[in-house]
Amino acid sequence: MGLTVASLLRRQPDVCCFHRRLAQHVVVLAFTLGFWLCFSLTLILTFTDEAHHFLDLLFEVASALGTVGFSMGDGGTLSLSAALSDAGKIVVIVAMLLGRFGPLALGLLAIRPVTRPLYKMPLAKVAIG
Repeated sequence: MGLTVASLLRRQPDVCCFHRRLAQHVVVLAFTLGFWLCFSLTLILTFTDEAHHFLDLLFEVASALGTVGFSMGDGGTLSLSAALSDAGKIVVIVAMLLGRFGPLALGLLAIRPVTRPLYKMPLAKVAIG
């Protein structure tokens, strides 16, 4: 998403990364998945913790997905994450895990496509002992 913003600021028609051009559908899919995930987790938090404002919960989810560590507070020593219910804390934990391992999983999938070999090696019968 950051590369898309950078290419828009440079007025480049394509998003480029490591001397490669990213397909337009990949960029759209990344934005769609990111916004859908953030919105759906925030919606779940609004059901589990109705006492808090929507924008405060959105900030918590965006911070958790970005693994930033920021949290809204009450002006004292208590952060909003600490004031959430147990179900709300689980949602924030899931958001942190998705934010941490989601890009890694997508990167590993993008490195090497899954290919199935056209043949199998013959089974060896090895005598041991």
